[in-house]
Amino acid sequence: NIGTAKPDAAEQAKYPHQLINLIAPIDVYDAAQFCSDANAAINAAHAQNKIPILVGGTMLYIKALVEGLSRLPVANAAVRAMLDAQAAAIGWPAMHDELAKIDPLRAAQLSPNDAQRVQRALEVFALTGKPMSGQQIRSSSGNPADALPYRSLFIGLQPSDRTVLHARIAQRFDAMLAGGFLAEVQALRGRRDLNPDLPSMRC
Repeated sequence: NIGTAKPDAAEQAKYPHQLINLIAPIDVYDAAQFCSDANAAINAAHAQNKIPILVGGTMLYIKALVEGLSRLPVANAAVRAMLDAQAAAIGWPAMHDELAKIDPLRAAQLSPNDAQRVQRALEVFALTGKPMSGQQIRSSSGNPADALPYRSLFIGLQPSDRTVLHARIAQRFDAMLAGGFLAEVQALRGRRDLNPDLPSMRC
């Protein structure tokens, strides 16, 4: 609750939210599942003559929803174990260098230390023999086959002075600590059903 900066009960009562408390930390949730859930919520909003507002920090899921998803293979435990072993030997920045050789476009989009996404891009190449960046399925119109069928207006809040942004990030983190973030993480780490490889724990 604290680590994800979830809107509190008062905020949710004033501004109704969807797609909150969908899964538990033990569950794996991906962009495909998000697109399914988001499309259902968007269609429900339109059925009530309401305009949904999609709000978030990372653009990964929003991009997947609006532009459509690539048809990529599901996760493969054996390939991931092999990649993890390689990374343990040479480090994720070196793995990123390997990705740059086979998929420079995807590599340019990722930080060398973004282990989860670098691993996924290498996994897709290992399973398909093709770079992840070139596997977007498009319809006859030139758009992804499952792109959002609604017009979208993007609004970005970008402070003119980034030092103000950095100060607000620091204040927010201090507030999270004061609100019990450390105890929340300790409680999660203490659960026997969770492990460091789960996306929730990596996050």
